[in-house]
Amino acid sequence: MNRPLRMIALLALSLPIAFSQSAVFAEVPLLTPKELQSDSTHIVIGKVRGIYTATKISEDWRHSDSIVEILVSSIEKGDGIGTVVYAHLWNKEWIGDGEPAPHSRGHHGVNDGETIRAHLKREGGTYHVLLPNGLIPVKPDEAEATKTASDDADAELAAIQGKWSRSVETDRGTYKIVKEHKGNTTTLTVTDSNDRVIEAKSSEFRLDTTSKIRVFTFFNNTFTAGPNKGHTIDRPHSYVYGIENDKFYEVRGLLIDEDDALSVIVWDRVQD
Repeated sequence: MNRPLRMIALLALSLPIAFSQSAVFAEVPLLTPKELQSDSTHIVIGKVRGIYTATKISEDWRHSDSIVEILVSSIEKGDGIGTVVYAHLWNKEWIGDGEPAPHSRGHHGVNDGETIRAHLKREGGTYHVLLPNGLIPVKPDEAEATKTASDDADAELAAIQGKWSRSVETDRGTYKIVKEHKGNTTTLTVTDSNDRVIEAKSSEFRLDTTSKIRVFTFFNNTFTAGPNKGHTIDRPHSYVYGIENDKFYEVRGLLIDEDDALSVIVWDRVQD
């Protein structure tokens, strides 16, 4: 079973109210733009890359529980989202005889391949679409601008892929640090002069770029080897970065919310 279908199965178990045969809902009024903004923990613009639906039929109702896969081109609110986000929505359709009692039909739908603005609320590890109109199609002119931004973002992401290394001299010897960017995941390994692993960790990241600055933000920083093995730092951390002549520059301490002292760290690209 693939990831979206596993998520549907788990959601169906964890949301019994939405799919109970005895549940009756009043139709949910549309959220205003202000409410969509304030009620969301995360807002993203992106292209619908897939809609995965599981349907359950009871005596009088057809219940559809769906996961929408969104290829993210920009983030307007919230942290911790990578290039793809999976969000939950549901629908309920009367198939019994006569007229049903007042009820909510669930979320407004979207089409595969459509560019949307998704208003999401994160609860635990799951993103839920705001009910009922949390998915809003983006106008053609805005979608075209987003497409251009997405193309630029893909180019930025491609430029940092691969392995980068640097060495650190200490009073205890020389240590080699190698980090690898693969997709939106970073793995980092520190070895001593005898090639013994001293520390290793992995994290997720996103890139935010403007015409004037590039920002690298990493989060879910999990130690996989060394004295801190098993420890995870969820809090996002950001720094300014740049690439020139096969060198990756981390410029720390420039951003307003950074705690780091001003410093520049230089990595050399590892040629395969």
